[in-house]
Amino acid sequence: AKVLGQIGLDDTPFNMEFFYHAADDSLALLEINARISKSHSPLFDKVEGVPHKEVMIDVALGRKPDYPARQGAFRYAAKFMPRLYGHSADEIVTHAPSKPEIQALEEQYPGTEIQLHIEEGMQLGEDHHYDEYSYELGAIFMGAQSRADLHANFKRLFDEMDIRMTRP
Repeated sequence: AKVLGQIGLDDTPFNMEFFYHAADDSLALLEINARISKSHSPLFDKVEGVPHKEVMIDVALGRKPDYPARQGAFRYAAKFMPRLYGHSADEIVTHAPSKPEIQALEEQYPGTEIQLHIEEGMQLGEDHHYDEYSYELGAIFMGAQSRADLHANFKRLFDEMDIRMTRP
C-alpha cells in the first residue's frame, strides 16, 4: 500500500512481483505492472471459479467488484515453470511427451494444463524461453486441495513427463 501510494497507482488492476530471500526472511520488490497478468487467469479460475479479468471489467466500469470467493474446484493453484540449469543451447531433446501423452497426464492430474516449450528432436537453443543461465521447459498450471499436494503432484507429474536431453 505504501509503494502504490507513493507512485499514485489507483483504481486499476495491477500485479507486483517480489523476490523472497529465505536466508533472512525478507522480500525485495522486483516490479509493479499496471495491468493484470494473463498467466494468472488460470490460477484464479481454479481457486475462485472465474478468471480475475472480471474484477478488471468491474473496476473499469466503475462498479464494485462482485467477485466470488473460493468457488473454484481447488483451494490452491500454482504455475510451475520447470527450468534446466547448466545445459547448453546445442543439446538435443531426446524425449518429451507427445500431445496425446500430455493430454493423458492432464487427465491423470485434474486441474492441470501443460504448455511445453520443447519437443523431441529440437535443440534447446531453438526455443525462445531461455536466459543466459537456464532454459524454461514449459508452463504447468495445477490445482490441488493443499500446498503439499500441489508440490507432490507437480514432482510426480514432472517425473512422469520423462524429459531427456543429450549433448551432440
